[in-house]
Amino acid sequence: MNNTARQMSQPVETGTALPLVPGEHIYIYYLKGRADTCQANLGPDFIGNWEEADCSFLFFTAPAEEAVRKFLNERPMLTLADIFDMPYREWQPMDGLPLTAGGFNIYPPWDPPIESSEGTHLLLDPGLVFGSGFHATTHDCLEALSLMCYNSKNVKTALDIGTGTGMLSIAAALRGVERIVGVDNNLLAAQTARHNVMINNVNDRVLIIKGSAMEPAYKRVDLLMANIHYEIMDTLIDSPLFLNSRWFILSGLLRTPVKKILKRLNNLSVDILNIWNSNQIWYTILGKQGVELPDQGHNQLR
Repeated sequence: MNNTARQMSQPVETGTALPLVPGEHIYIYYLKGRADTCQANLGPDFIGNWEEADCSFLFFTAPAEEAVRKFLNERPMLTLADIFDMPYREWQPMDGLPLTAGGFNIYPPWDPPIESSEGTHLLLDPGLVFGSGFHATTHDCLEALSLMCYNSKNVKTALDIGTGTGMLSIAAALRGVERIVGVDNNLLAAQTARHNVMINNVNDRVLIIKGSAMEPAYKRVDLLMANIHYEIMDTLIDSPLFLNSRWFILSGLLRTPVKKILKRLNNLSVDILNIWNSNQIWYTILGKQGVELPDQGHNQLR
């Protein structure tokens, strides 16, 4: 790995972003239970903790049995379920980068574009977080975002729910949206997104936070983006946050859930502007609130 790529992959905070390239190895310690690693001293090889349901995955760039054993001895509520080691490219396959989607050229930080290359360039270091741009819903969200921004000059604020690697938040900034908040309830995702915001030099327009988008701190936004699970979206579209947005991009929907969401939307005052589908499996919806709300200015995102 050359010095330029290594520098670009440096974390914004200790243990948050991942100085990894496809050929490097990662070591994964699968724990039963939610592991709070914020104050833990797991050593210089610790690169992150992915929490999901009642499990935690501790990632290292070298074997760390001793550090993990000490960590578990101090936390008897946690148990070690399994240990894995694999090349980084096996956890995060990105051999197809750079790729083009929605008018964006997406590059990994270890292979940045040359200055003379054309198009809108987006650097993406996915680290350990899923969302490297290969999924069909990501492509379609980028298409919807570009279509929205090209056809309306009134998209000034945006909220990206379940931001993951921060790709949609960064893309919105690159398309001219002035203020964007990306939200994810997974700490590692929020940290990775924050790192990507920095390496794309859009930190003056994008704020990444860990938390729930259903908190009342969010008011009206011009564009709401949500590439999330159906269960969360089912609650979202009943919320004032959704109903007070001007436009919306809803994605991450399979064939049966999208029918349920479209049925719900048909009972609301919304206009469906476009629907994308990938092989009749994954769906993305671009829509507009049918009833225009009184203009209170765009300074509603805080």
